[in-house]
Amino acid sequence: MAISVAVSACTSGDESTEESFFGGKEGIKLSFLPNTPPSEVTDFGDGVGFPFQAVVTVENVGEQNLKKDELDIEITGFFPTDFAITETEQLKDSNDALRGVDKDPDGKRVNGGIQQFIFPVQDKGDAEAFKYMQKLKGNQQFPFKAEACYKYKTTAVSQLCLQESFTDNLNQVCNPKGPRVVSNSGAPVHVTSITESVGGTNKIILNFEIKKVGLDDVFKLDDTNKCSTDFTHRNRVKVTVNTGLESNSDVNIEELKKNVADAKTRVSSIEKVIESYTGNNEDELSRNDDTLSATQTTLTAARTELAKYADLNCVGLLEGTGGKSGFLLLIDNKASFTCIQTLGENSMIDSVKSFNVVLEYYAERSITKNVLVKHLIGD
Repeated sequence: MAISVAVSACTSGDESTEESFFGGKEGIKLSFLPNTPPSEVTDFGDGVGFPFQAVVTVENVGEQNLKKDELDIEITGFFPTDFAITETEQLKDSNDALRGVDKDPDGKRVNGGIQQFIFPVQDKGDAEAFKYMQKLKGNQQFPFKAEACYKYKTTAVSQLCLQESFTDNLNQVCNPKGPRVVSNSGAPVHVTSITESVGGTNKIILNFEIKKVGLDDVFKLDDTNKCSTDFTHRNRVKVTVNTGLESNSDVNIEELKKNVADAKTRVSSIEKVIESYTGNNEDELSRNDDTLSATQTTLTAARTELAKYADLNCVGLLEGTGGKSGFLLLIDNKASFTCIQTLGENSMIDSVKSFNVVLEYYAERSITKNVLVKHLIGD
């Protein structure tokens, strides 16, 4: 059974900020309500036992809203039937909608939602409470572990430096080379570094560093295998880079790239034919030269057409889609990748432009409380 709890809208001191986010390294916080479970209970020595419940409080302390059923919580650590549980579904529950930390119109902090989960879950079985059902030969301790698996997202915002000409250093409004300031929403995974450099007359190179900054374990965004411990899911984060400089959706950038590649292949093929020609037929030589010239003109036109449109291509991402999205494998809690932003003719402007990076993943957090079962002398 889950219970939503009302909380005060603002933190003490009326905390406010002009930054994009309040930040933080956590998505959720877990805690047991005091004495649920209790530190000590008795065994079944008296034939009655000691009934008790476990109440888990979940607070969304990050800046991502949790939709209904995006958080699953489970009580583990003990053998269910020893504690009167015959239906293990009574040890599992999911959340109602749980909003994240937000700002009011004055920039003041609005705390995230809080929800309490009562175990055993009453509508999933017959057990109304935990109760140790065995007779012990002395006292024994058992762990009650609450595990929460939840779907979360980090949004990081930064700025690009755009130029009408990256070869002209006059009248710069910004420096297109160097580290960018990054602001992250409160979450266990952050974009810790973005560095911009010039890659050509109309190209920007962006280097990103991603790091797990919180204590939660992270897993691949997969709604059918939530928090899967399989090696193909552990430490994987979905990344999407949104510069806002993508071309009109009606323009097929990949087709334009193919036109350039095909023209380059034809030019290379004709050049090889000319190089290997050993005859002295003037007409044949002239035809080859004309064909080469025409194909080179086609290549120039294809390149000119492609240069009109912006394009973003990121490398170092697994299962990438559309050049700007894919998965990162975190090694030692960190990873890096690079994006090349080609600027179209409409984006070669001396300006500073905001952009964002979105990280999506499942995260897992747990807490444990030990329950001491004391032997009770019975009949």
